[in-house]
Amino acid sequence: MKRVLNLRSLLITLVLGAVLFLFVVAFSQSEDERVPQLPKEVVRVFPADGDVNLRQDRIGIQLAQGYTGTLRLDRVEIPADQLQPITGFAGFSYTPGDEALGTPSLSEGRHCATARFWRATEAPETGIEYTWCFTAA
Repeated sequence: MKRVLNLRSLLITLVLGAVLFLFVVAFSQSEDERVPQLPKEVVRVFPADGDVNLRQDRIGIQLAQGYTGTLRLDRVEIPADQLQPITGFAGFSYTPGDEALGTPSLSEGRHCATARFWRATEAPETGIEYTWCFTAA
């Protein structure tokens, strides 16, 4: 009887271990699928895709060295004089609600930014676009 109990305990332990392993694998794969892949020219965007941020937080993109570009917010081109360079990096940002620039704060809800970027030594027509969305609160 003692031997059957040990065999049963061993089988239950193995089944529980396998279930736990499959559970961890399933959740780690779904986590990776939610992380958007940035183009190789993009170091980071902010706010990150899917983030919730304040309506007056900066919106921008950090690019690989040697790139430049433009920014649209909700399909509206941000004028070049309202884009701030990112000190020490290639890239730029826009600050909604900046009284000095006369830019309005974002409304609450979902917004999408699109950066068009290209090598600074090439024509803008050679650029590619990347779009990400976030929620303003």
